[in-house]
Amino acid sequence: MPESKDWMPLNYFTYGKPFTGSVRNLSYRIIREEKELDEGKYALLQVCVWPGPVSFDKTPEEKKQYRSFPFDEEGRLAALDWVNEVFKSDPLLYDKMPQLL
Repeated sequence: MPESKDWMPLNYFTYGKPFTGSVRNLSYRIIREEKELDEGKYALLQVCVWPGPVSFDKTPEEKKQYRSFPFDEEGRLAALDWVNEVFKSDPLLYDKMPQLL
């Protein structure tokens, strides 16, 4: 399972590029997302997980799970914890050899 040292540091996400990876057959993607409120803009880390090995763009939306976290170090670590929880919740699903969508 990924650890904090396996993920890009928080400042990587300020450039708007996604970071992708996988744990066996569980793929994940993290990107900075800006939300706008009456008080102004604020940033979040948006995390998506899906069964691999198909790419993010080729995976149907119904196969993806999303969650957002605060754009800070605590949010980055919470995102990591969530990806690991998803994997632990159904390891047999994500341990299978490549799945056909």
